[in-house]
Amino acid sequence: MHNLVRKFLNENNRNSELYFKAKTYGNQYDINRLYEEFHNYVFRIYFISYIEKSLRFKALEIKRKRKKLSERELCTLNVIDEDFNEEKINMIRDDSIDPLDEMSKGMDFKDMVANKELANAIENTTNKQKLVLFMHYIEEKEEKQIARELNVSKQSVNKVKLAGLKRIRTYLGGEINGRAI
Repeated sequence: MHNLVRKFLNENNRNSELYFKAKTYGNQYDINRLYEEFHNYVFRIYFISYIEKSLRFKALEIKRKRKKLSERELCTLNVIDEDFNEEKINMIRDDSIDPLDEMSKGMDFKDMVANKELANAIENTTNKQKLVLFMHYIEEKEEKQIARELNVSKQSVNKVKLAGLKRIRTYLGGEINGRAI
């Protein structure tokens, strides 16, 4: 606290003069003014510190968001459009690798399903459909959780799941062991 008082007194001559008057004469008016000026000084210090910390944390949050966004964005090459004399953004996509296909490779339902007809019908689905069906029915995950893990929308997961089920029904002719599916 002594350091804070020292900084208060050194801030300007008025504070040190006020301190000298209050200490020397003991006038209650000067003591009250000194007390009020010191509390205003402390408030300014705390307020400025609060603002600095708020700005620092907000800047860190923005930095984290920008980094996350830049990691998700595709690489771009900008070119000048001759017709309009303005910059045109060209995006380069790498469609050679589909993460869903990569994740679903090697999934073999034949060992998990006792009914061979059903196993063959599942093998008739795409890798994406197999992966979503596996995660939903075998791992018992919600569509929202699957969407988060695969970094796709919940609607996309639902669409792939329903397409897979439809493909299985079609392959089986609408029934397994004489029961409608």
